[in-house]
Amino acid sequence: MGDRDDAFVGERPTLSELYPVQTLRMKAPHLGHMKHLCNMADRGEDLATVKALVKNPKFICRKCGRAAAKEENLCEPVPL
Repeated sequence: MGDRDDAFVGERPTLSELYPVQTLRMKAPHLGHMKHLCNMADRGEDLATVKALVKNPKFICRKCGRAAAKEENLCEPVPL
């Protein structure tokens, strides 16, 4: 079976377009927020970059429900 990324024709959709999640917005960016999945989705980070961060998840975000391998990539991580 081919790579799923090859299935897109033209411009690839962003993570937030593929997986829309209504997030609770914080009043101001907090320490480390640039490395958080919610921020990456808002910025339209490359899907390949995000895939590497969510592979074998060990934490889930209490705010948005996203899962990640490292707690540093979530705003309010909780162990799975």
